[in-house]
Amino acid sequence: MTNREKFLTVKEFAKVTNYSERTVRQWCIDGKIEAHKPTGGRKWQIPEREISRLLKRPSKRIFVTEDGIYEGEKIIDVPAWAKNVNPKPIK
Repeated sequence: MTNREKFLTVKEFAKVTNYSERTVRQWCIDGKIEAHKPTGGRKWQIPEREISRLLKRPSKRIFVTEDGIYEGEKIIDVPAWAKNVNPKPIK
């Protein structure tokens, strides 16, 4: 089993670090954070480990699932599809 590194989009990285998407995109261009565009791709991919490096804090495991972005056990953000769900009351 290989240990594949997870990557964040500019939008996800901006949300987690509380910086604007424009700032994060510029950091990618300037090389302030490690990021790359896949061959022929247009969108930046940023390794999760860059969050801890940028914020210079002890690494709490930050991971992304289809259910949301988590820091340890704490959820940081939920995907857009989950934000638009209106739960119906149980009768």
